[in-house]
Amino acid sequence: MSHTVRRRPYNLEAKMRMKQYRREAMLQRRQQELEEEQRTFQLDYTTIYQKGHPGTVQGVIKEIIHLGYIVTLPNGREGLLAASHLGCSGGIPLLERLFKVGQEITIRVIPVPNPAGKDRVYIRP
Repeated sequence: MSHTVRRRPYNLEAKMRMKQYRREAMLQRRQQELEEEQRTFQLDYTTIYQKGHPGTVQGVIKEIIHLGYIVTLPNGREGLLAASHLGCSGGIPLLERLFKVGQEITIRVIPVPNPAGKDRVYIRP
């Protein structure tokens, strides 16, 4: 005995609405997580490099971007201090609270071979 499976008609509009609803819910949850992190994140300043630590240099924060900080190095090059290395997911409001443009920080530099690129910069051991 064979019987056919009865399917509902394919409704592309309904499928797209459901995808959009799920996407909006996901974005809203992510936004709430970022806002919560901005309110509660505290950088432990005892774990970052201090001035005079071996193998470190002084850099000046040039710009704050969503991913972290652009730091001017003593040799004139620029480096990226990633927000993830600070232990947070980034976001300009949070990063503006941690360090200010023009502030001098102690960093360790990992050179990147690309002469036009930015060096990799670390603030913690």
